[in-house]
Amino acid sequence: MAIKSLRLRIQIWHAAILTLVIVGFASAAYWQQSRWRMREIDRELSSAVEVLSSQLAAMPVDILANIGSGEQPDPTNKTIASEIWESLRVPDTFTPRRIRHRFEAPYFAIIATDGRVLKSSTHAFERIPPAVDYPPQDASSDITYRFQGEWREAFVQGPADSIVLAGRYLGTDFRDLQELAWILSGIGLLLLGVGLLGGWLASGRAVAPIGQIAIVAERISASQLSDRVNAESMDREFAGLANTLNQTFERLEAAFQRQSQFTSDASHELRTPLSVMNMHQQLALSKPRSESDYRETIEVCQRATRRMTDLVESLLTLARLDANMQPNFTTIEITETVLGVIEELKPLATKRALLLEHALEQSIHVHGDATQLAQVIRNVLGNAISHSPIGETIQITLTADGDFAHIHIVDHGPGIASEHLGKIFDRFYRIEQDRSRSDSGGSGLGLSISHSIVRLHQGTITVRSEPGQGSDFEIRLPLTKPETPAPTIPPFPRENGG
Repeated sequence: MAIKSLRLRIQIWHAAILTLVIVGFASAAYWQQSRWRMREIDRELSSAVEVLSSQLAAMPVDILANIGSGEQPDPTNKTIASEIWESLRVPDTFTPRRIRHRFEAPYFAIIATDGRVLKSSTHAFERIPPAVDYPPQDASSDITYRFQGEWREAFVQGPADSIVLAGRYLGTDFRDLQELAWILSGIGLLLLGVGLLGGWLASGRAVAPIGQIAIVAERISASQLSDRVNAESMDREFAGLANTLNQTFERLEAAFQRQSQFTSDASHELRTPLSVMNMHQQLALSKPRSESDYRETIEVCQRATRRMTDLVESLLTLARLDANMQPNFTTIEITETVLGVIEELKPLATKRALLLEHALEQSIHVHGDATQLAQVIRNVLGNAISHSPIGETIQITLTADGDFAHIHIVDHGPGIASEHLGKIFDRFYRIEQDRSRSDSGGSGLGLSISHSIVRLHQGTITVRSEPGQGSDFEIRLPLTKPETPAPTIPPFPRENGG
């Protein structure tokens, strides 16, 4: 429904813009054509007025004086009557026109100062144009134009203060412009219809990828995360969006899988010690036993309880890290932290006849939580002690290079195969999957916790290892400047007797 509404809104905007474009283009074309037609008409009228004025100016001075006084020229003057006065007419270039009635023909008039029409071309017409019924009052030496109903006139002040006027009927031109308006309207409606149809098809094609994305997004749920948007048939812009969503769905699916696996592994880890406790308790209660048997049962249950306690503490630690709960970060000297963990685990290494060699640079400061960083070093070093053959040596180094502190813990144990290197920081991942978890003594959360803590400190933890060549764990932490202690202010000296 939302896709249809979006498509309809796109179509409405498309129709509105297309209508504005068509109306604007048609209006501009009509305006340009009417303006050009009117300029042509005014040019013809001004040309006729100028020709008539030139003919009048060629008459003798005494005849012009008679015209100025409002008298008709003397018809006995053959020169004037035959050659000039009788020859006054609109120019031949002005007369050719589509004329359906005689009153549509161009006309002229010579008007005296007292308003009498001395000569005009309207006497032979069925209808006299309104222009010759009265003289224009604002005639000047410049040509003036005016509308008289459906006629267009031009007039100018001619020789001897006479008024020379020429006009023409505009009905034919109006009909031509009206026909042009109908043609433009028809073409505009046709283009609008074709544009709306094309816009509807184009909008359908445009929103189709959005519809596909919406369908896939609606099907995505906790139990159905494998659907993906098919981006191959989409345009480049939508294909990029589809690929981004597919990557998001993949991360979401991986997160749900990790959550499901985490729940399953945590349940298995907790079920094992509970099963051990339940089994020993049932055996102890099945029949009367000696004090030593009951003590052994209690010790087994206590070990299972400690294992569950450690597991729960680890799970809580991971939950706090996942929630990005910021610990109390301070500036610490990481050298002291590493040295403290080495001293703490030295008895465990001595028990396995292992030698812990360390080379630690002094005065290396990082910004973080000393307890959490000690836990990281303790987890990594504890794994190295657990997997190193008896009598081997473990090297611990601390150096500063550039903007980072580098902690290397190198053992000479069995090493890690390449297929396990990318997974050892996953939760509950164990290289020895076929062994019982209770036998190995670990839950598979130590390195995962270490990875989360180091990432919280804006650092990285990586491993380089080959089977039979041992492992080299590197912890990189950003360096920081040591805090400057506040100056100590000596007490004021006391006065005697004070």
